[in-house]
Amino acid sequence: MYYGEELGLGDVDVPPDERIDLAATRTEPGTTWWERSPSRTPLPWSDEPGGGFTTGVPWLRLGEDTARRNVGAELADPDSVLSCYRRLITTRSAWPSLQAGDMTPLATDHPTVVAFRRGHGDGSVLVALNTSADTATVAAAELDAGSGLEAIAGTRRDLPTAVGAGGMLVLRPFEACLLVEAGSG
Repeated sequence: MYYGEELGLGDVDVPPDERIDLAATRTEPGTTWWERSPSRTPLPWSDEPGGGFTTGVPWLRLGEDTARRNVGAELADPDSVLSCYRRLITTRSAWPSLQAGDMTPLATDHPTVVAFRRGHGDGSVLVALNTSADTATVAAAELDAGSGLEAIAGTRRDLPTAVGAGGMLVLRPFEACLLVEAGSG
């Protein structure tokens, strides 16, 4: 996780005369890929002037979406990027297989679904990710789900419903979901 990612912050358009990345000043003009200033702006804590970070002038400008993308606003929104990170980190802390498990890729017939199983000791967690802007449906059998699956966490609060052994897992656009064998959660 990189600074600001937990809020869904994007790069900020920093004009060349405001950039402070010294290493980037030593590159050829127009080599913007090297410039790190756009991703090093202050973390906004609130929608106050200065993002709640400072009452003065910050070293780099804040993004235009600071009123919406700040720690205070995202803590209050259960569907925010920050809330999603908090749910996923809590889940990772509760499941040893997500901390130290082996990873086994699973082949699916769906071209936009990436799936793998993390195993540790007697438990395992299946991770399924839809990398598309379209809904993706995968058979539970493709996910090696003998007794069916139940979702324990995901990128959305409203998790997919339990998937029986012969059922289908439906992933919404760009959704990721962590699942366990039915009855083991």
